[in-house]
Amino acid sequence: MKDSQFFRAGVGTVIYTTTGEIILFERADMVDVWQLQQGGIDADETPAETLWRELAEETGLTKHDVTLTHEYPNWLYYEYTPTIRNTLHTTNTRGQIHRWYFLQLQQNVTIDLNQATDNEFTNYKIGHFTDLTESTLPHNQLKRAVYQSLATYYQDTVFPI
Repeated sequence: MKDSQFFRAGVGTVIYTTTGEIILFERADMVDVWQLQQGGIDADETPAETLWRELAEETGLTKHDVTLTHEYPNWLYYEYTPTIRNTLHTTNTRGQIHRWYFLQLQQNVTIDLNQATDNEFTNYKIGHFTDLTESTLPHNQLKRAVYQSLATYYQDTVFPI
């Protein structure tokens, strides 16, 4: 029943270096699928609380490793395709909606995914938004409009070129 469907609320982060590159994370459950860090909001949390909890759980980074520089002004969402909904075995979740934060990685901080308490990611790399927006992988195609919105905001506001 369509009326019972909802978008799962979460937060996402764009972690970037002092030279303007972004950090991409490889998913543990999908080989060679790279994305930005994101996670779901628990019932008793604010988005800001989720930001710091999910960041530590998924990347091992803490408030001391990054500087929160910007918050994207709107929530951004994407809908699951029927194939993804079947893969996730979900009938009530229509997609995801996120509050996005831009975090500058402090100089001399090394990301150590072994410090993460969740096994979301197996690796990370320094990259650019084009690595996400030009990807033809279905996972990134799903999020393409979100990544394009974040890229535009990043280039216009966070790290103007």
